[in-house]
Amino acid sequence: CPLSLLFREGVEANDFNRFKLGRVLDRCHRYGTELLFAEISLDVCRREKVNTRFNSIDSTSFTLSGDYLAKADDDTVKITLGYSNLH
Repeated sequence: CPLSLLFREGVEANDFNRFKLGRVLDRCHRYGTELLFAEISLDVCRREKVNTRFNSIDSTSFTLSGDYLAKADDDTVKITLGYSNLH
């Protein structure tokens, strides 16, 4: 059962309902979702002995939309200003 990978023994799917999940999500929001994710990620890295000497948050993305003809001599990435539509 996938739950056994995430929770302690004895936790079952019917232990979760929309009210309990709602309360948990509210607590996560109050705590700060980015902080919670960072703390969980760091704990996983420590447990798995991932080298955290160097780190970065890369928020870049590559997006292509529309119909474009490929140019054989133009294989470079062009950096432009603006916001990604992926967020």
